[in-house]
Amino acid sequence: MIRVLLVSGHPAIRHGLAHVISREPGFVVEASASADAAVEGLWHVEPDVVLIDAPLGPESGFELCHRLKQLAHPQRVAVYASPARDEARVAAWLAGADALIDKSQATDHLLDVIRTAVRGPRTLARPPRTAIQGAAGGLDPPETSIFGMCLYNVPLDEISRTLRIDPLDVEARVHALLGRLGAAA
Repeated sequence: MIRVLLVSGHPAIRHGLAHVISREPGFVVEASASADAAVEGLWHVEPDVVLIDAPLGPESGFELCHRLKQLAHPQRVAVYASPARDEARVAAWLAGADALIDKSQATDHLLDVIRTAVRGPRTLARPPRTAIQGAAGGLDPPETSIFGMCLYNVPLDEISRTLRIDPLDVEARVHALLGRLGAAA
């Protein structure tokens, strides 16, 4: 049985995806309309994977993904977005997503990616250099350093020590980066 916590601020997408996924044998879906409701739902649902619709509301789906990856017991996360947008690919990578599901793909693809995200290692490919360069454009020096270290999955506490920046400031800057990338995606 695969337990999916689906997070989408858009009622039609939330209900449609929940319907499609729950019809598949071996899947159980719980849906949340916001990032905060999803975080609270973790303790009740105990999902195998969290499926996040990227445009989530005040907090982007990428920011929620990052929050879930910073927990003591990180969640497996698949982000539902358009990977054709470079910003979505870079944001998903920076946030630590395990998979990026292309919204334009068929239902079978969605279900296959969810199954894969539950089973194994991160399937999300590193974004191409041009996408990374485009996303880094216009960043100030501390943001550029944080951005680069996040690209190589350096833990936030290590970024804080290396750059001698307060851990809360590092976290705030990462969320700001993800928010900007999410808005552009």
